[in-house]
Amino acid sequence: MRMVVIFCHGAGDTGFGAQRWVESLSSKLVIFQWEYPSARPIPYGLAGGDVMSVWYDRTGDSFDPLNHEHTQSIDASVEQIENIVKSHEEKGVPRNMIAVGGFSMGGGIGLHAAARIPGLAAVFALSS
Repeated sequence: MRMVVIFCHGAGDTGFGAQRWVESLSSKLVIFQWEYPSARPIPYGLAGGDVMSVWYDRTGDSFDPLNHEHTQSIDASVEQIENIVKSHEEKGVPRNMIAVGGFSMGGGIGLHAAARIPGLAAVFALSS
């Protein structure tokens, strides 16, 4: 049984875009089973409310750490990732063989998911 890696893309990208990038790095990554979900397109505050493929919205008009998290959009994305974890469990993959993380905003949502989904094998965040 191969470990499943759920790789979440950065803001404005898609699962397909992340997959092309990851696969361009190495052909040796086949030791894992990769999953590349796409975030649901939502209005994104830092883009003036334009609809983008992002894992969560941000409050305020900057990356100021004092801006509150937009918990509703975070909750929806964590639920999306949790459903992916459950689908792999239904196929016989235990949680301790599933890792979650990603690049930039995808790493951020990976950290949120790992904090809320007990028993995962690993979490990672790249440039997050």
